[in-house]
Amino acid sequence: MIRIVTVNLVSACLLFGLDIESGGSLSREQAAIDVKHYRVDIRVDPYKKTIIGKVDIVFQLLERTDQLAFDLLNRYSVSGTSVNNTHLSFKKENNQIKIANPGLPTFKNHLVTIKYGGHLLLKTPHGTVV
Repeated sequence: MIRIVTVNLVSACLLFGLDIESGGSLSREQAAIDVKHYRVDIRVDPYKKTIIGKVDIVFQLLERTDQLAFDLLNRYSVSGTSVNNTHLSFKKENNQIKIANPGLPTFKNHLVTIKYGGHLLLKTPHGTVV
């Protein structure tokens, strides 16, 4: 029960407490990825207002692309990325993680893992940042 409440609280804060627009047109790299499944494992410390986590993303490439691009807010630091259990370097820019494509074949399942963490930016209903 506590985990469900925590996930709902974090989701609500992340979705409704930020001034970030979602949606719009996808980049070529994003459009080339067909996500099949997300597995998110996060730990929230409400006293320190921090989050650490890992996301596993199962996806297929619909077309060849030089980079794999996934959304992640710039304020979170990334401690590592891997594709199909091979650790790879990455770049962070414009609220995205970009990983050089190591030559993945199209239309086959692949797994990317991103480990991240940072401080939560939460807004109260009155607009106060905590």
